[in-house]
Amino acid sequence: ATINYFGLAHIPLLFHLGFRLTNKRQLRFFEWDRYSGGWNPLQERGTYDLLQIENLPNHIINLVGDVILRISISNSIELEDVLPVVPESISSIHVASTIKKRDLVTSEQQVWDYGKQFRQVLDTVHELMPNRRALHVFYAGPVSLAVYLGQLIHPGVDRNVFVYNYTPAHS
Repeated sequence: ATINYFGLAHIPLLFHLGFRLTNKRQLRFFEWDRYSGGWNPLQERGTYDLLQIENLPNHIINLVGDVILRISISNSIELEDVLPVVPESISSIHVASTIKKRDLVTSEQQVWDYGKQFRQVLDTVHELMPNRRALHVFYAGPVSLAVYLGQLIHPGVDRNVFVYNYTPAHS
């Protein structure tokens, strides 16, 4: 059965909801329109650019430590803003849209494509950083994508994933 998701919550709760639902549940997403005060379904398809992935390792890192993953879609997440939380890491990966703005994600296909890129990053972290202690995810993006990305976290593969509600240090 398809679940219709209408919701607003803190990012860690959205990822956790998706994680608990697993990717075995089909979701249909609705985004809150802050201008009209109503809910709009994501379109089936749309035009968009894929996310840019920066600093994704291409070789094994055998060091023991934490990994930082910044996901910048509605706002840019600067490395200096996350260093107070994770001051030392064995890798810092940044996944970002070329344009940072609210309401950037408009279609279900875009959610799925961005999810595929996220899963590829998680698979690379798993394969190339076998001694990582934890993955710290800092996310600035829409709620529908947060829930879907949570669905893609696999409890048997992606150990110790911590998700943060990103707030810029300069705000």
